Amino acid sequence: MYADLISDFEEHEDKLKAFSEDYFIRILEDYTLQDLSGSSIQELLVQEFTFTAMDIYLRGYEDIDQQELYDLEWFDTLYRTLMVTNVQGTTRPIMRDLLKKELER
Repeated sequence: MYADLISDFEEHEDKLKAFSEDYFIRILEDYTLQDLSGSSIQELLVQEFTFTAMDIYLRGYEDIDQQELYDLEWFDTLYRTLMVTNVQGTTRPIMRDLLKKELER
């Protein structure tokens, strides 16, 4: 599974980088520092980008054809990469242990 994802990512790497750079440039152009002052760099560069890409991919947007979006191989790769990286949190063992304790009660 990971080998295919890595291969797809490498195939679309230039487009993914260009899209990400354009996204962050637009954020800095469209919002003032005062608008962004309540957000950390982590929130802007990781959480907001990830949430937005995943939300648009899953729920769509009124002026974006969902099927055309799915047909963009690079965006599909971006979505799958974000899913994998967000599913592999380093704190999973902690949550597993807590859930096991809850289930044992």
